[in-house]
Amino acid sequence: MAKLQLVAEISRFISIKNTRSCRTFITASSRPLQESRKDDKIRRTEKKEKAEDKTIEQAEAVKEAAREVRKTCEFVRDTGASVVEMTKNASEKVCEASEAVTEKAKGAWGTAKNTTDIIKDKIIGK
Repeated sequence: MAKLQLVAEISRFISIKNTRSCRTFITASSRPLQESRKDDKIRRTEKKEKAEDKTIEQAEAVKEAAREVRKTCEFVRDTGASVVEMTKNASEKVCEASEAVTEKAKGAWGTAKNTTDIIKDKIIGK
């Protein structure tokens, strides 16, 4: 309805140069509306493609982060295993050293006891 009013208003202001024709035709094309619909479809498609691209990028980032976590876990596991092995070796060496010290102490005690007995016999025996 608004288009018809516009056409009527415009026709009042247009001067008619040809006296045989008293009508002036103004066409209103719907092409711009169709083009804007196409533009909207294109924009929506582009937005979907951008969203898909972002989703793919985020999925790749998650994969990369998972790889880094796995590498870190493997490093911690390997480090932990080597620490356990070193601790085991150190405790075995400490046990061996304590046994050797104990044996030496027993030998020294036996020697001291024998020396004391000899001294005692010499002192008392005289």
